[in-house]
Amino acid sequence: MHTSPSYSTRKLLRGLALIGLGLGLPFLVGCVSTGPVQGETVADARDSQDLYIVDCLLPGQVRRLGGATYLSPRRPIRTTTVDCQIRGGEYAAYDRADYRAALNVWLERAQAGEPEAQTYVGEIFEKGLGVEPDYASAAAWYRRAADQGHGRAQINLGYLYEQGLGVERDTAIALNWYRRASGLGEDELVLRSEFAGEIDALQEQLTRQIEDNNRTVAALRNQLERLRSERDRLQRDLQTTQPTGSDTPDPSSEVQQALNNAERRAADTQRAAAEAEREAEELRLSMASAAQESVAVRQRMAEVEQQAAEARRRAAEAERAAQLARQALEAERQAARTREATLDHAAEARAAELATNLANARAEIEVLEGLFQRTDREREQLQTQLAQLPQHRSASVPELQPVMLPDQDPATFDGISFGRYYALIIGNRDYLHIDPLVSPINDAERVRQILQERYGFRTIFLPNADKQQILSALNDLYQQIQPEDNLLVYYAGHGNLSERDQGRRQQGYWLPVDAEQDRLAHWLNNAVISDHLDRIRARSILVLADSCYAGTLASDSSALLLGSIQAALTPDTIQNGLSRRSRVVISSGGVRPVLDTLDGQHSLFANALIDALQNNEHVLRENMLFARVAVNVRRRSQDIAEPQTPEMRPIRAAGHEGGDFYFVPVAAR
Repeated sequence: MHTSPSYSTRKLLRGLALIGLGLGLPFLVGCVSTGPVQGETVADARDSQDLYIVDCLLPGQVRRLGGATYLSPRRPIRTTTVDCQIRGGEYAAYDRADYRAALNVWLERAQAGEPEAQTYVGEIFEKGLGVEPDYASAAAWYRRAADQGHGRAQINLGYLYEQGLGVERDTAIALNWYRRASGLGEDELVLRSEFAGEIDALQEQLTRQIEDNNRTVAALRNQLERLRSERDRLQRDLQTTQPTGSDTPDPSSEVQQALNNAERRAADTQRAAAEAEREAEELRLSMASAAQESVAVRQRMAEVEQQAAEARRRAAEAERAAQLARQALEAERQAARTREATLDHAAEARAAELATNLANARAEIEVLEGLFQRTDREREQLQTQLAQLPQHRSASVPELQPVMLPDQDPATFDGISFGRYYALIIGNRDYLHIDPLVSPINDAERVRQILQERYGFRTIFLPNADKQQILSALNDLYQQIQPEDNLLVYYAGHGNLSERDQGRRQQGYWLPVDAEQDRLAHWLNNAVISDHLDRIRARSILVLADSCYAGTLASDSSALLLGSIQAALTPDTIQNGLSRRSRVVISSGGVRPVLDTLDGQHSLFANALIDALQNNEHVLRENMLFARVAVNVRRRSQDIAEPQTPEMRPIRAAGHEGGDFYFVPVAAR
């Protein structure tokens, strides 16, 4: 079991490193790799906080050039705390929401022109991290990265223009940035407000056409009745007409001819009426479809307005951050000037002292090495004693096991490679400290079965998972999932909200089975989940969250619409969706409570999801799946006291860049 060095041991290590580097000696305290530590496992993490994602500043490498030894610049990465510790990195351990600590990790690389670092700096300014957001600075950094073609920055910059945060509100510019990020044309991507206007206009036009058609049908029916009356009269006249002789004209022939003409006109009128009724039925069906899309659009517009209110509140927080940053920068510049002047005056004195210090330092190194060896022996003894202690774990929570993904071939359809498909399925039912649920295990097992059998997913199932298990699984997925892979995360269980910052900001949480009521120690913050989804290298990640307040996993609703859900998926459309990173969540009820179950077997959301996946036979994009699930859930929840409305949102905090997640049935490959 890995344990971190004690405070005294870390102090000795820092002393050794500083002395060795200060004297220019070829001395290494430890080997520092340039990539992820392949040996990092679940056993390396002492508790769940070791698996939180932090902004880590790795130490530079000690390199030799000829006879000279020098230290390369430090390197920023986003990784787990335990990985940062193992690799000797630096991170803010006690105030991870500190503006300056996070900014210092990425600012140097951002100023050097790296688009990823520039995007992270923009997100730091946008989030505020404990101070007021600075949207103007965020927009400036996003623009630098966006101009270099960075999709994540383009999405973020478009959002600021759409909401008018830090820049003048301009929906045309916002739409252009969204199009550049998503690679879609003018007719394939429109803003929500424009789409809603088109839907309203189409609905009004269809209403007028139906009214006109109804009037036409009524007139034709009246005319048909008149013709039928005339036909009946002519038939009566024909029956009463008697011939008077061979030389007398037969009036019955004239009556018969009139009758035939009347019947032809009646038949023509009846056909015209039937055609008019058919057109009216088609218009009514179009009207119903347009009304359904209009309801969904209005709901999403309401979400955007709610998000805009939240953004305006965050904008109010930005001023203090900017002032603090400017003060800190000025203080650093002043300190640098002071140090430079001091170094110039002290250079000669230090040169004279170096020879004496060298001898003293060598002696001190020998002493420290002896202390280091003794401390290392003590650490090993403590580790042995700790490993021998009995481990206590509730029988309701299974033992922690590392997640190992089986290999598989990429899914292909119509000559297109969609990559490999994996799923992490979490079903929490039997809670230790709060009320248990009914359906999560059944829901998770059924969803898992469909994903495996119909869509070829390789799945990992975590029934009744605690916080450590969930975070460990996400960390293990980072080690194994490749950039061309797809990951689906399904969560069914309790969820909750917590307020912070004097009630001004609400945070969403998943509740693992070891969660306690009104205590956050074992709650799993959605921000932590987003950090892991950002770190995992999969091209496309889709989260299906069936819990209360699951919509808080994404801080804002979708800022764009990716075309009609009825449109056919062409190879070019699919390739475009696969060419960009995707991070999307479909939640069971947005930022609202949801029902556990209505039938004792599955939740309302799981029922609709199972139906949609089970009955699909074609390549299915995530927004098509959402449309089918949302319509089903809304229809079934109309008669209950708490109507349920699923939501679909991009997870910008996890690095959504406008891509798509596709389901490819095994039978269609």
